[in-house]
Amino acid sequence: MENKYTDAKIICIDFDNTIFIPEKEIDNYEWKMFHHDMNIYNGYGKPNLLLLEFLRQYEYTPMYCITHDSSYACEVKRNYIQSLLDRDVPTFAVSNPDEKIPVMEVIANTNNMAKSDVLLVDDRQRTIELAHIDGFMAEIPQRIMQDIYINLHKTGNAD
Repeated sequence: MENKYTDAKIICIDFDNTIFIPEKEIDNYEWKMFHHDMNIYNGYGKPNLLLLEFLRQYEYTPMYCITHDSSYACEVKRNYIQSLLDRDVPTFAVSNPDEKIPVMEVIANTNNMAKSDVLLVDDRQRTIELAHIDGFMAEIPQRIMQDIYINLHKTGNAD
């Protein structure tokens, strides 16, 4: 039986269009990342508040960010996530989104977990499909956001 994503024992999250929703292209992106500009996201988009609500429910669950970006972007993205969740989320960069799957295998093995206990949240459908094929749980952020939105309205906690 396939695990429900709420049963995750490890969570791997994408960054762009998942945690951070860009509204426009970032000026001088590569230069700012290379120089670790910690204010790089100010004015260029917003955090995904519903997804953050979901992630906050997993305060004691190991969490990792796997991003399709250059390695020097990791520190900036890690700090951004830490400012949102008030916890450290190790961040790994891959040069191709498909490479997220082998990284997740290493994460699962390092934590002595089965692949079926690891959840990937990613906006890219092909990556979701590859994760499923390899035995991981995987969801697009919109599915999780919809579930959180419905639960907030059921409990009367929506603003």
